[in-house]
Amino acid sequence: MAATELAALGQVDAGDLPPRLAALAQVIGLPATLRLVEARGGTRFYVPEQATTDHWLAPLIGPGALALLVQHYGREYLELDRAAAALRAARDRQIVADAREGASTATIALQCGLTQRQVFNILARANVGAPALDQPDLFERSR
Repeated sequence: MAATELAALGQVDAGDLPPRLAALAQVIGLPATLRLVEARGGTRFYVPEQATTDHWLAPLIGPGALALLVQHYGREYLELDRAAAALRAARDRQIVADAREGASTATIALQCGLTQRQVFNILARANVGAPALDQPDLFERSR
């Protein structure tokens, strides 16, 4: 995952997540769920019956979230969705926020690993850069 995608994780809304991940986020929290998706999205993993601090999940999601994960899903295999649509939605929200703060489309494109045309399309879908309602039409005859 690119650095800009990691920054966009802060923009992920739990409502964007697939149902399986939304349920997991209810148990261990959204930040821990996103770290799991980042590390293992698109795969399946086993949740042990008891987890120790040296388990691979402990440094990834933290001991508190690991305890909750074990409590709810111990001895089960969990399928982690890639959450591509949720990550894309978060990235797009970050792009809109950056543009509203004055970042150029070229800078945003380079940071996100997109083309400038893709950034323009994302901003157009979000109606960013649309003319103000009180701005006169260029082709309207003045009176």
